[in-house]
Amino acid sequence: MCALWYEGRVRDPATGQHLDQRGIQLEAGHALGRYGSVKLYFSRNNSFEDRSDIAYLERTLGLRFMSAF
Repeated sequence: MCALWYEGRVRDPATGQHLDQRGIQLEAGHALGRYGSVKLYFSRNNSFEDRSDIAYLERTLGLRFMSAF
């Protein structure tokens, strides 16, 4: 299992305003014998909440199955 939290700040060159980004990512995996594995993941990213003209929210949920053959 893995958990990641991140924050960042950049400056808009046109206005000089600070723009913030925040996010979280979670992953969990499990081996399926010696021939494969399954992984579940989720991420959420909030970007530039203070600027409604460029703000966005991104969410990702996925399930990955890997197999060796």
